Amino acid sequence: MFFLLGALALMLQGMALFRFAEFLDAQRLLVESALWQLGAALAAGCWMANMGTTQHHGQWRSLFVHGFLLCLLLPIVGQAIIASTALGIVFMPPVRRVPLVQFVPRPRVVPSLIRQVTYGAGLRLLGRLRDVRLSADERLQAMVGLRELPSNVSGGLLRKLLSDPVEEIRLLAYGIFDAAENRIRQEILIARQLLDESESDSEHAQLAGRLAELHWELVYQNLVHGELRQFTLRCVRQYAHEALMRNAKQANLWYLLGRSALIESEPEQAREYLARAQEHGFPAHRLAAWLAETDFQQGQYAAVPRSLSALKGIATPSPYEPVKRYWFT
Repeated sequence: MFFLLGALALMLQGMALFRFAEFLDAQRLLVESALWQLGAALAAGCWMANMGTTQHHGQWRSLFVHGFLLCLLLPIVGQAIIASTALGIVFMPPVRRVPLVQFVPRPRVVPSLIRQVTYGAGLRLLGRLRDVRLSADERLQAMVGLRELPSNVSGGLLRKLLSDPVEEIRLLAYGIFDAAENRIRQEILIARQLLDESESDSEHAQLAGRLAELHWELVYQNLVHGELRQFTLRCVRQYAHEALMRNAKQANLWYLLGRSALIESEPEQAREYLARAQEHGFPAHRLAAWLAETDFQQGQYAAVPRSLSALKGIATPSPYEPVKRYWFT
């Protein structure tokens, strides 16, 4: 079809040139030549639109305008371009056909299949607990799955649920929150009693380190807040230093001191503690993010990628992936 349109455009273009030559001899009116030129331009525009849609779907309007104006305003040049394009299509066909870009429909959510999805369960659970528009029964069912979330996430969420408008949610959140806090505090009381009764330095260092870890659990799980949180952080430092005075090779306690210093916005002290933890064998990839945090708090942004270099080439937890992409790209 488009070959016939191309031949028609060439023929009309030739007639327009012929009538224009007669106009130069003053034997014909110029308007007749202009009409032939207009017809040739229309045929050329239709031809280009018809031919271009096979490879450029949805762009026929721009192709028509391009061919029409090209042939209307540049008679001889337009005729040459149309002829060369037609010959190129005939004698130089494309080696392979470029597949057309197709639009796919938007995915449709099937509510009955949501329960079978295993990934992202934590985020869905958080969304259900925070959505006050859901019924009380649906939110209570979500509270049952709260145990599957990491402790540092569930603790902060439980604290927010203590002020929930639904009484059953508040009572259940308080029960879970109080049970977790009481369990750790009970272990702290037992460890303190054993610490008072300890006789050797090694036993004292082990129990003091255990107390530092238990107080850190209260902070890590977001079970303490405000001034009580500050007091708990001081206890972490006190028992950690007490244990390290008797055994300085406990890398995990140097790590807790570094984390505590970061919370207190003491990046220089934190870097020193984290460096001591690495000296005593603490895994470098677990320290990388916190060393980078010390650089960031000190405003040494150029040093952040260097501190994160230990994360390259290893399977890191998903929370570190956005950090890696930001600083390494």
